[in-house]
Amino acid sequence: MDPIEQAFAAAVANARGEAKILATEGCFPANASDQVAGALAVLWKDGKDAGMSADDIQAIANRWVEWDEDDNPWPRAVIDNVVAFRR
Repeated sequence: MDPIEQAFAAAVANARGEAKILATEGCFPANASDQVAGALAVLWKDGKDAGMSADDIQAIANRWVEWDEDDNPWPRAVIDNVVAFRR
């Protein structure tokens, strides 16, 4: 995983926790969708600065984000991104 995708994946994974912290402090944006939207903006900027194509950036976003019926971005369920560990 390249550093840009790694940073984006971490931001998306932390979106729900950050949203909870911000909500308790009365800050905005205070939901996970807003946090993911911010991470998508950073992904777009960093990807373009690194010379990535729009298709490459979209592919990264699609691996980590799902959109609801109102086109709001949300963290993809963790189970989709994790390989099961079996003993």
